[in-house]
Amino acid sequence: MNNLQELAAKLNKEILNHPLIKEYQKLENIVLNDDKLKNIDFEMRQAQKEMVEHSTKDDYQIYQDKYVKLKDFASENPLFQNYIQLKEEVQNLLNQISYFIKKDL
Repeated sequence: MNNLQELAAKLNKEILNHPLIKEYQKLENIVLNDDKLKNIDFEMRQAQKEMVEHSTKDDYQIYQDKYVKLKDFASENPLFQNYIQLKEEVQNLLNQISYFIKKDL
């Protein structure tokens, strides 16, 4: 393994040991092992993709309404809401790490 790979492995290990990542992984495991929650997660991602694909078309509102209904349904489940919130926080954390790496290049 070269030095760059070793550094990447160390960074990956540190990221995976971050408390936010650990908490997200716990919830992700619960969601992915619950067929109902897993299906909601999948349908929400599909609806988001459809919204992007139709963002400049007349039928955009149909896909946005579908997503809002799914999100409202999901908001009734506190566990799933926490999962969605942590997913966003993890994405923000990874974006910050990427920013700090790039800014010094």
